[in-house]
Amino acid sequence: AGKSEWRKLRALPEAVRGMAALALNDQTILLAGGYTIGFSAALYLYDVQADTYTRIGGAPIAAAGFELLLDDGEIVLLGGE
Repeated sequence: AGKSEWRKLRALPEAVRGMAALALNDQTILLAGGYTIGFSAALYLYDVQADTYTRIGGAPIAAAGFELLLDDGEIVLLGGE
């Protein structure tokens, strides 16, 4: 097995805390919600290979501090505020 390493990623397009992340596959991570100057509904896709973020619109609700999971192809949001 290869050695795992930490690497610095490109900064998010906006400062946010309490954001949730979900690996959709080996190449793409969904980033959702969080708190900026208020709760956010922002959705981003992060491309691991290209080290880029793409804003893909907004979630149905603005929230922070929640968890995301995949259930039979559906994205489920649990908890949060």
